[in-house]
This record gives sequence, C-alpha cells and structure tokens, in this order.
Amino acid sequence: EFPTADVLSLAGIDSPVAIGLTSSLNGRALSVNVSIASEEALSDHKLVVYLTEDGLLRDQTNYYDNDQSSPYFGLGNPMVDFEQKHVLRAALTDAIGDPIPALNALADYNTQISYTIPEDFAIDQLQLVVMVVDQNNLAVNTQHAAIEETIIYQ
Repeated sequence: EFPTADVLSLAGIDSPVAIGLTSSLNGRALSVNVSIASEEALSDHKLVVYLTEDGLLRDQTNYYDNDQSSPYFGLGNPMVDFEQKHVLRAALTDAIGDPIPALNALADYNTQISYTIPEDFAIDQLQLVVMVVDQNNLAVNTQHAAIEETIIYQ
C-alpha cells in the first residue's frame, strides 16, 4: 500500500473529467459500460480500457539476487513462481485508445464494450482499468474496478 499523501502528491490537480464504470458477466461473456462526463468541453480525447489480472505465477528474472540491500536478495535468478500483479491481459479498446466524440461541457458519453474472457483467465482475479487520455496520450483521469463492480462517476 502507498500512503495517501504520497499518491496525492503525484496525482496533480483535480480532473474536470469523471468516469463511471459498470460491468456484468454471463458465463465468460463480459459486458462493460463506461460513462464519461466533463465540466469542460472535450475534443481530441480517447478512451482506453484494459483488462488486467492478478495472481499469475511466472518465473521472474531477478537482477537483484546478489544485492544485499534488495528485498529480492537471495531469492534466486530466476525467481520461480513469482506472483505477477496487474498483468495486462487484453486491451478492450485500441491499445492507445478509441476516439471519444467531441462533447459539450456537462454532456455524457456512454459506450458499451463486449469481450469473451478466455478460459485461462481467472475471473476472480480480473480488473478493469479505464483511462481518458488527451491528444498527447496523457491521462486526464483513470478508474479501476473488479469485474461486476460498479463505480459511480469519479
């Protein structure tokens, strides 16, 4: 966990863009609904939606195996069955985003995305990561949620 003050010092100013997110699952058929609202008019922005997975066990190269100051000291190289977290498993939009139509201030944009989750993905370990990026691909706002979790505009 990161201390709130440390995160906020990196986060910058409040965003005029809010993201709402909900998803539902029918078997392995995932339906994702994303809502975007902005206090300001938006143009040249994109929506990015990723599916990530926690708990993947993979061998991990360990460049710090011989570094006594490292928490990875002496764990071997590679570290066998190292737990990987937040692994990008699928881009549900284009990897660098799908265009968002120009929006007037206080107008809503809603989109629905369908995706079939492959059998080798652990549904209980999946999360959605949503970003609105500007014309320079800089994040304007982000949101994340577990599958079937609802996030009201934030």
